[in-house]
Amino acid sequence: MKNVIKVLSVVVLVLITSVCFAAESKILAIKAYIPQQNALNVTVSKVTGTVWTAAAGGLEFGNLSFDPVLGIFTAPFYYAVDVGINSNATDYTVTHTRTSMVNTTGTSNLDSNINVTFMKQTSSTAGTQIEKVTYANSNSKAYNKAYLAGGWLRIYYGIATGKVADDATGASPITNLKAYGQYSGQVTISLTP
Repeated sequence: MKNVIKVLSVVVLVLITSVCFAAESKILAIKAYIPQQNALNVTVSKVTGTVWTAAAGGLEFGNLSFDPVLGIFTAPFYYAVDVGINSNATDYTVTHTRTSMVNTTGTSNLDSNINVTFMKQTSSTAGTQIEKVTYANSNSKAYNKAYLAGGWLRIYYGIATGKVADDATGASPITNLKAYGQYSGQVTISLTP
């Protein structure tokens, strides 16, 4: 009987130990959803010589100065517009459109008197010129994700100087033959996935 009790005690002990140390597992699902991101971060800077200052709102050239020696109107600065793209789309396109820059009576425009230079920037000081055109020819310029890979779009706007090295093909300086008064237009930069 003692042997039977010993054997039963060992069996019970083995069963208790087996139950206590039995392997068990749980499977837990892990999930995350990344929403579509499609936004522009546009920064406008006014550039005078080598000094860059933030420009709120738009591209305001203000009162142009007349150079009596050259017989043209000039501006002592130009604008740089950095277009940061925050998109996780498979592909996207950034498009530059514009309205005509006309005077208040609608009888004259500055569309051929402004240079627009599109750049692919790789740092704040290094980039590759994509193209330089007149404001008139800047409508519907579009660049996709693959083209801008490794950089971002920067657009320069400046009043034509009359110097071949500075101006886009077809650009001409503003002479005193242009009607006086306020000229205005609008630039739209859009992102489509």
